[in-house]
Amino acid sequence: MRTAMANRLTPYMFMAPAVIIMAIALMYPLGYMVWGSFRDWNPSQTIGEAEFVGLKNYIFLWNDPNFHESLGVTLRFAFFVVTIEMVIGVGLALLLDREIRGHLDPAHHVHPADDDRPGRGGPDVALHVPPDGRHL
Repeated sequence: MRTAMANRLTPYMFMAPAVIIMAIALMYPLGYMVWGSFRDWNPSQTIGEAEFVGLKNYIFLWNDPNFHESLGVTLRFAFFVVTIEMVIGVGLALLLDREIRGHLDPAHHVHPADDDRPGRGGPDVALHVPPDGRHL
């Protein structure tokens, strides 16, 4: 029973140090900036010296027309970029997924036994010949 439990936990134990380091490396700066966003902070001072202002910074940001313009530009950019990347990616996947005549046949691979020298195997024919016998 203990062996089964250890076998189930082993992958998580290997991943744990990386997950902990990533969580600290990502969450500490994020939490620090969220905490700092509730203060009237000037980059020339430490965040601890800044006065606590609560939601005042967020209210100011929400009422700023430049913020709304920037948010709109960012959202449009993200939408179009993701859409274009998706269309290109799916298009290439569909293009590459179809069967191509004359492609390399994975069943015929280079192997030491496939040697053209007499007594050492035979030639390796890497081109796939379609069932109707036509060649390229």
